[in-house]
Amino acid sequence: MRTLVLLMVLNVSLAFAQNTVYDAAVEKALSDSVITEDEQALLDLFKTDLDTSISNLDTSAIPQESTLKILNQEGRWRLIYSTMAVGNGLYGIAIPYVLDSHNPNHYIGFQMLAAAGGFYLSYNETRHMDISVGRAAFIEKGAALGLTSFFPLQAVVGIENWFDFDSEFKVGLSYMMTTIPVGAYFGNKLFDEWQPSDGQALVINAGSSLGMINGFAIHRLIYKDVDIDSERELNRSYRVISALGYGGSLAGLYYTHKYMGDYSYSTGDAYLVTSTAMLGLYTVGQIMQFADIRDERSMILLGMAFVNGFSWQGSRLVQDVDLTDGDAAIIAFGTFAANGVWRGLSVMADAQFSTKTSSALDVVTALAGFYTTYRSVKARRLDKTYPVEKNLGVIVKPTLLGNYDTLIPGLSVQLKW
Repeated sequence: MRTLVLLMVLNVSLAFAQNTVYDAAVEKALSDSVITEDEQALLDLFKTDLDTSISNLDTSAIPQESTLKILNQEGRWRLIYSTMAVGNGLYGIAIPYVLDSHNPNHYIGFQMLAAAGGFYLSYNETRHMDISVGRAAFIEKGAALGLTSFFPLQAVVGIENWFDFDSEFKVGLSYMMTTIPVGAYFGNKLFDEWQPSDGQALVINAGSSLGMINGFAIHRLIYKDVDIDSERELNRSYRVISALGYGGSLAGLYYTHKYMGDYSYSTGDAYLVTSTAMLGLYTVGQIMQFADIRDERSMILLGMAFVNGFSWQGSRLVQDVDLTDGDAAIIAFGTFAANGVWRGLSVMADAQFSTKTSSALDVVTALAGFYTTYRSVKARRLDKTYPVEKNLGVIVKPTLLGNYDTLIPGLSVQLKW
């Protein structure tokens, strides 16, 4: 009996101590009014092991539930990766160079340190931040615009004039290293102002890149041939391409938000829009080969028309459906697979096609593969109960065929409809 009483007293004491420790852990986690994913995982594990409940805690001294912020950190890894890449690729080389180091080991070592420093800096700075995929995309775009803002500045000063006072380009590198974090800061502020979804942010980001590409294309239409030996002509061309490229990026950012910011885009929708732009580029390349177009101006105009047109059409395709990332990937795979069917069959049959015929078949099969896969994925996304048996399917798998006492490798093809 005495042993039983002692055990009961011991169990009660342990339970009280466990709840006290758990209370202290929760209060510590809530001290900054934010519970990170790591802290929540540890608390959940602790709660399971101790078989206790947070409802038993004295919450009078901690923030109420309405003051807590649930963090979305799906884009955190992407931002950390970008910071490490910039640290290794720019800061790791530029800092020793600006400091006038001539020791190769300094460059190699500082690249490693800059990459590691980029990890620890971004890891700590984003620990309590809401870093969605969209916010990470805006911060990266802001950093890129901060970096590339050097080129319009240099164009205003003049290429030769710039190198007259910055012959070793140390001022230019210092400017770039300064404007990258400044641009990232304003990218983050712009995300807070516009409040786009992840999909909208990715589409706006892609629109900015498309605007820059269009700016470069327009410059090429204006300055087809530039005499690089003429300082005046070279500076004029550089001013135009810097203005059109950087201005196109800013214009693409603004107008994509203005005209598409109200549409509902998932991240899968954004990836599909980007895929259609690439499909447009592939299509126009095959059409140029089929039509034997060699004039550079015609090629640029056709390229702009197809890439911009396919991007616009892609944004229309996802207006009434929210695709997942997997859906977008499946559509891309279907496009490639359809193109591979005729290529594979022609190789097996040892068929010979002219260049024009091959280009035509490439376009037809790629567009057919894209559209049919898109229609199938869209139907399943809109109707979750769509029966699998009613979809046309082709199943190809390896098998072994018997030939008397010999087994021959082969392919099993099944059609389902």
